Amino acid sequence: IMEKYGEAFLVLDGASSHNAKEQKELFSIPGLTVLEWPGNSPDPNQIEPAWYDIKRSITKRGGGVASKAKTIELWEGVWKDLEQEKIEGWTCKMKSHLERCSAQNGDNLFHG
Repeated sequence: IMEKYGEAFLVLDGASSHNAKEQKELFSIPGLTVLEWPGNSPDPNQIEPAWYDIKRSITKRGGGVASKAKTIELWEGVWKDLEQEKIEGWTCKMKSHLERCSAQNGDNLFHG
């Protein structure tokens, strides 16, 4: 992305996973702007619906954190098998999702 556009924005919601050492190294990439997103705020990021689906699929495949290699193998397999129709369904909701976020005037009453 950086080579093509020269800059990128990353929005973080304060999840504990964003505090990992590897993540902090990523955040220092030149041209990357990290924006904090307040917890319990409307979330226009359409990857969010995928997390539930991915975690459920990993559990069905016997997931758990047995080893780093096994975890990577499970995540990559589930990501590869993620149905394009599901992804398109989530992204097609983006316009209405953003309209609902905007209707809240910055409040955190948005759910969904």
